[in-house]
Amino acid sequence: MPLPIMDTCRKRKRKPSVYSLQRLGEEEFPISRSGSFRDNVRVFLRDFAEVEEYNVRGSPVWCTLLSHEAKNTVIPLYTIEEDVVRSSEPYCDHCRCTGWSNHFVSKRKYHFIIPVDAEWDLPLEDDVFDLQTHLLHGLIHTNGFGHLICVNGLEGGSRYLCGREMVDLWDRICTNLGARMITVEDLSKKRSLDLRLLYGVAYGHSWFGRWGYKFCRGSYGVTKNDYKNAIELLGSLELDQIEQCKRIKQVFRHYREMSEGHLKTFKDLLRFILIINEKSQGYRSYSTVAANLGSRWPVRRLEYAAEVIVEALKEMKVLKQSGMTRQDVRDSARLHIGDTGLLDYVLKSMNNVIVGNALVQRYELDDATKLVEQKKDAVIEASVRSAAQVVLDSKHFVKEWPLWDNDDKIFRFVCRINNPSLIDLRTEQVTELPPGELVTVSLQATVFDLKQAIEETFRDTYCILTNFEVNEIDELKEDDDDDSNLLFGKLEPCSALTVRGDGIDLESTLKFQGGSDTWMVKCVCRARDDDGERMISCDVCEVWQHTRCCGIDDSDTLPPLYVCSSCCDEFAEQQKRVLQPKYEFQNPGQMLMLGAADDYFAEEDEGCLGMMMFPSESFVSEQFIL
Repeated sequence: MPLPIMDTCRKRKRKPSVYSLQRLGEEEFPISRSGSFRDNVRVFLRDFAEVEEYNVRGSPVWCTLLSHEAKNTVIPLYTIEEDVVRSSEPYCDHCRCTGWSNHFVSKRKYHFIIPVDAEWDLPLEDDVFDLQTHLLHGLIHTNGFGHLICVNGLEGGSRYLCGREMVDLWDRICTNLGARMITVEDLSKKRSLDLRLLYGVAYGHSWFGRWGYKFCRGSYGVTKNDYKNAIELLGSLELDQIEQCKRIKQVFRHYREMSEGHLKTFKDLLRFILIINEKSQGYRSYSTVAANLGSRWPVRRLEYAAEVIVEALKEMKVLKQSGMTRQDVRDSARLHIGDTGLLDYVLKSMNNVIVGNALVQRYELDDATKLVEQKKDAVIEASVRSAAQVVLDSKHFVKEWPLWDNDDKIFRFVCRINNPSLIDLRTEQVTELPPGELVTVSLQATVFDLKQAIEETFRDTYCILTNFEVNEIDELKEDDDDDSNLLFGKLEPCSALTVRGDGIDLESTLKFQGGSDTWMVKCVCRARDDDGERMISCDVCEVWQHTRCCGIDDSDTLPPLYVCSSCCDEFAEQQKRVLQPKYEFQNPGQMLMLGAADDYFAEEDEGCLGMMMFPSESFVSEQFIL
């Protein structure tokens, strides 16, 4: 079968290489990981990708062809190097929502994209960064921090790749290229079910946890401890204590029978369901069941009895009854079959079977009449519902790769700039310095070589450090801080270094991933930073809060004018002070209202009603009430 992507490749001057989808990213393939991501990705693009003849938003595009032997197809993996300085969107929203607002803005972003099947032989469009239909879209900044933006498997439109295969590929790429930390916002669903809730209760981690992704941060102020406690609470629910309707009882009993009664808690149940390798037998034709029973009655006789039972159930369904007790079915069928032994035998064998076009299931009833199911006291209280909401509000997960390995041929250091002026306390977004940067030098390197490597690393990685110069390394003693000294014996390998220097462009707008805005988040849910959820700003204090926490549903439009509760309370307090009486009397209970004498007031004072006086020897004040 001709492959369109290969037809496109034949038009190129040089025949492109095709790499195995299953092998790409394995250890030492395609590259030998030796340094930082910024160095490794350049080697990858130079040796294992073909540059395309077009660009996207002015950014160059490379293509790596991957073969899927089992599906007999070739898949394009595109890599786009986005120049942040020239980009219309230099800041990273994913970093901000993940809690990395304090990270320096990197000079380049690398997008790894596998488009939807129908677009494999088409050039990428300018809106490629914004689409959520890609089979795979990952982004890694020059410093090795990145994000898995979207994965769409068989249910998301792919004909060849499932979600697990693509996350496997992404994980190998990150490992091989030397990524440091990768986040993912887990919005994956199985039909209408959020998988982070299902897998969280069953395994204690999300679906991405099988690749090492752990809790990073929660929305609406959810902490790591909140997430852990919620998972433990939901997983420890005992099945016997959960309020059970007929259908739930049937599900519990079905899986308990399959597990030979080893399911005690909700966690046990969900985990057992997920680890079943083979699908259960499910619904079977009663003819097949009857043929395998080995009964003394002929199969045709058993099938006839089953048909009589189904007709009795159908008659009851016409009367809007959902089912019948075994005794009632037996009595109804005896009008047509006198052999009660046969009826009992068939009734016992009928469960999850198909007779004609009808499905017959058996379940137990609780009360003495066997007709009305009694409700038990519910164990699922508000705390359980709250725990489920905590798990659903935990969407951001992160995987971290170790910086060190067993390679003793080079020195590795994590160098961090110490400059307190970088911390912008006004916004409450940047409260700590950015993470350090990986720097490698040879074992024969001198102090000068290390300083030069640090400068080259920072200049090549971050926008505000283009002219950075190292003045001092805190971990070097004064006697050792000579440019000609060898590093060996002066610094511990694989250690963290604090660097001081000049040339930091503090006036640049491309400073932190959180941007240059001075907006502030202060929500009642304890959130103090943007977490990606819908927010609204108070038109008085300009503080941002979650719409959900303000009582505004996600489906509601935002009001044209919004004032937060804090500003409302402050305004009410101000109004209370304004409306207080100007004069206050110390003993208002002793005040008397005296009537005026007939001739006391002149005619022009007819509007006066009386005079307030205190019945004491000392006259305090008087007030005319008009």
